[in-house]
Amino acid sequence: SKSHIEENAVIKSQIVDLTQQLHYQRLDITNAHAKCTTAEKEITLLREQIEDNYKQNEQLKEEREEEFKAQVKTLYDQIHALQGDIEVLKVDKQSLLDDVDRKTEAYNRLKDQFITETTRLEKKHAVQTKTNEDIISEHNNEVAGTHSTILKLREEIQKQKEIIQE
Repeated sequence: SKSHIEENAVIKSQIVDLTQQLHYQRLDITNAHAKCTTAEKEITLLREQIEDNYKQNEQLKEEREEEFKAQVKTLYDQIHALQGDIEVLKVDKQSLLDDVDRKTEAYNRLKDQFITETTRLEKKHAVQTKTNEDIISEHNNEVAGTHSTILKLREEIQKQKEIIQE
């Protein structure tokens, strides 16, 4: 049974082929399993990295939030200090304005006193000048009167001389 032997040889050949295919499939499965294991490990590592990154981000977020809060507090403190400075400056400004008002009042009083005193002195000077002019005028009149008297006396003396010579 040659055909039986041939059939067996074909079957054996098919079994060898199938065994070989099975062996290769097992290798493919083993490779695929190894790749899956590697991929699972990579996924686990990536998940751990993601978790670490998330924790770091949360920590950085908290640190930045604390820094931000500290900066905001510093700015509020600076604003408060500046508001205090502004209040002091307002008081200083009002004090300066009050001082300017007092000095202006004092200046105006002194100016009024100066004008009053100047007017008084001008009147006194005018009176004194008038008095001096009157005295000079009287003196001039007296001098003129005396001169006139002298001239009259000369004339008379001359007349007397002429009378005597005659």
